[in-house]
Amino acid sequence: MVGLEMKAALIGGHRGLQLGQPNVLFEPYYQNLIMEFCVAAFSVVEGLGAAHWLGRQGAHGRDAPLIRRNQWKPALRASYDPAGDHGLDMLIDRIEGVRDRLHQDRLGARNEIDWHAMSYEMAFTPASSAIRILLLRHADVVPETTNLTMMPE
Repeated sequence: MVGLEMKAALIGGHRGLQLGQPNVLFEPYYQNLIMEFCVAAFSVVEGLGAAHWLGRQGAHGRDAPLIRRNQWKPALRASYDPAGDHGLDMLIDRIEGVRDRLHQDRLGARNEIDWHAMSYEMAFTPASSAIRILLLRHADVVPETTNLTMMPE
């Protein structure tokens, strides 16, 4: 989460460039930070979803079971967005798509990646929104000054 916090600060600061403020990052690094934020956000939602699934099964995870997406996603939704009011499922699908573009199973596949899909709007905004939904559950202990609760434009 500390890494997400730092990346969000840099991404948000660089976003000011498009709003007429000075440049903060070398432009290709900005896109890489967005990609890293998105992949890390996916790891957070996958890990929390798996932990919630294990908890509902009365399991501890020490036997290293494979917890599939169709198991952890409903467990995550039930814990953080049970009524679907925040659109957590759709956000997870968006960041999962970015993550899956990078975890291709064949050599040379990265040449086929549409890097526009890793833009602020297409990748950072859904990933940041998903993290904010998770933080809502314990909003009373989330620092007011965290970059993780900033609203992407």
